[in-house]
Amino acid sequence: PEVMATHKLEGEVMPGAVAAGALVCVPLSADEEAAASVVAWDLKQKRERWRHTTPEAVINPPLVQADSLVLVVTQSRDPLGKKATLCALGQEEGEPVWCWSSGMRALSAPCPVGERVWLVGDRNTLWSVGLKDGEVSGPVEIQDLARHIAAPAAAAGHLFIPARNGQLVALDLESRQVVWRYRHQSRSWSGTPIVVGATVITPFTDGHVIALDLDTGALRWQQRLHAQVPALAGDGDRVFAGYHRGVVALNAEDGKVLWEMPSERRVSAPPTVYGDMVLVAGHDHLVRGLRASDGEELWRWQGDRRFETPPLLTPEGLALLDAGDKLTVLRVPLSSLPPPEALTAKPWRVEATQLARAGKVREAAAMLEEKGDFFAAAELWAAAGEEDRAVPLCEQADTELGWQKAAAIYRRRDDVVAMAIALQRLAELRDDADAWDAARRAYQEAGMRKEAAACWREICRLRKYPFIRIEVEPDAGFVKGQYNTIRLKVTNEGYGVAYMLSARASGPFGGEDMQSQAIGNLAPGHSTELELALIPEVAGRVPLHLEVSFLLQRNGELHTVSAREIVPVASTAALSQPAAELRETYNAAFDVASREDFRRSSNDIMASYRRQLEDIGERLAAYREYQARYGMLAPPEIGLEIRRMEEEKVVLERKLDALLAETGSASG
Repeated sequence: PEVMATHKLEGEVMPGAVAAGALVCVPLSADEEAAASVVAWDLKQKRERWRHTTPEAVINPPLVQADSLVLVVTQSRDPLGKKATLCALGQEEGEPVWCWSSGMRALSAPCPVGERVWLVGDRNTLWSVGLKDGEVSGPVEIQDLARHIAAPAAAAGHLFIPARNGQLVALDLESRQVVWRYRHQSRSWSGTPIVVGATVITPFTDGHVIALDLDTGALRWQQRLHAQVPALAGDGDRVFAGYHRGVVALNAEDGKVLWEMPSERRVSAPPTVYGDMVLVAGHDHLVRGLRASDGEELWRWQGDRRFETPPLLTPEGLALLDAGDKLTVLRVPLSSLPPPEALTAKPWRVEATQLARAGKVREAAAMLEEKGDFFAAAELWAAAGEEDRAVPLCEQADTELGWQKAAAIYRRRDDVVAMAIALQRLAELRDDADAWDAARRAYQEAGMRKEAAACWREICRLRKYPFIRIEVEPDAGFVKGQYNTIRLKVTNEGYGVAYMLSARASGPFGGEDMQSQAIGNLAPGHSTELELALIPEVAGRVPLHLEVSFLLQRNGELHTVSAREIVPVASTAALSQPAAELRETYNAAFDVASREDFRRSSNDIMASYRRQLEDIGERLAAYREYQARYGMLAPPEIGLEIRRMEEEKVVLERKLDALLAETGSASG
């Protein structure tokens, strides 16, 4: 390997660095003279881009990069202090976008899933935080949940969390319910699980590596190595484990040892998989390139100090961080290869890629649009600065990526309504609670209450919450100084019990029943009637706020459904508003867009899923063909993309099967 550059970071490097394009973000530990910090080094410009310091706290690595953010967990220097914080730094400038002070002693590393990030806190709690705005949801309390410094793992709508007494807990992200638990004889985990296909694989401090069925938690295999296994990596066929004697490769199907690479000192950093090559950095100061199939050493490079952070793949070369403060960039002996976007069975994409790299981006975009390759065309039109042409193509693609891109463009343009509609379409395709929540918040921002309430109904369906429908029936119009009874018919159209139901009115009104007593609980499919007896204290047009409150779950968070309208209060009964008009005003305010009007038909959604599956099938075939042709010379992005598409294909097939079952259709 050729050394391209070395840089001094001015601080002791901690494990847990991340790469974001040509930017390497590194956590630096605190000492008596310097505070803990995160430094971002620009490999292309060969300079420090930004540095974020935490004077009163220490950093809990690793850092996590997600959605142009760098997520940093810190805790108080005082081990008994309760100042654990999750902070999201803008990737480009390093400025805090949001910070969550948890009020806990410590937090695990975060695990991003879609638009939210999950992490474990003190006292058996699991928390969810919005990536965009830091909105906190939780806690979800799980019995025997022990916080581990490493992050949980996520795949196929599940979260896999190392827990107390050697347990692994699988949580369904939509329902927030535990799906299964597995307890192992070892009492201590040594790292985050990894997911290989439909298998969850995780290491223990006693040297065990176990593989569990993703859906059921059933033990598929276990392998006992010589000592603690701190880190795992996988390439779909094999699992690579670093430990005190080097690196070992296990068969992902049965756990059998395929090969071992001995080392004089331990390997504590997870190996990095690059195509058919495994990159290993160890305490023996060596970085090696091994052939994944048989472990043969293809090349090596020796540094000055030990390595505790895995090699980081960047466009500028292989970034290496030693245990001191040195960042080294290597050009490793990997053949010059075409970019991954050109590797496809669609020949026009190869030509479009060549045009784009020659600076003819608009010509390339027009070619892709003509061929019906809508999302690829949209990406290029957006890159050329022509978002007006990109947006309709994103929508025409009708894929998750397409609607995501459209929503991002509308956000930049401050077109909140269009953004909300795009997020709704995205939620319809994904059909998970977090996606519906993003659409709900966008509709709320746009002031579209009925549509926001319809999104909330979908969230209730997925999380098994109650959904309350309210009909208002007044005795008469309002007259100053005279009682008027407002009856609220409350129906639970949702999927869980509404606990501690109560109603309240506020405004310039008197009366003993301005606020009702807690009515009790309301089961799904049941109705109850709440009465509010109000006396208007002034005449004219006055505000009247009606609300119904209840707990979403027993001992859960309080949820309120409300409507605020300006109502006429007459000075005499002869001038009062008709009761029918008052009823119509509030029923319209409490109304929710119907499911038929709001969502596309099941047939449309199924057709969209099938189109996506067909497209994924074509791309998978092309990528696999390329990987088979070039073997170890295939760029690492190919293997990563294949695994990503395989996971996406499994998720889509499950969604399609669930929709077919829901509609009673026969699978084709």
